[in-house]
Amino acid sequence: MATLFVTDILLPDNTSSRQTELSPARLGWREFFAEQAAAFPDLLPARVIRPDAGRYHLLSERGELTGILPGKTRLDASSRADLPTVGD
Repeated sequence: MATLFVTDILLPDNTSSRQTELSPARLGWREFFAEQAAAFPDLLPARVIRPDAGRYHLLSERGELTGILPGKTRLDASSRADLPTVGD
């Protein structure tokens, strides 16, 4: 599972019907990820649920979010395999 750092997170304006009780454990959060995230306490862990034209639809304990990958990250990728995908 790759680490995805996005330049912007777009928080939802309102609560949608898809926003359910989501715990980090339900999103696949395990001790392995907690140890890695300890170095970045200000970041919000989320899973990629759909990549979409320069944006990533993410699911976190706050609900569905949209993330925008930094341009340099996209340019430095030698193939699509270097970019985040569903489940990351």
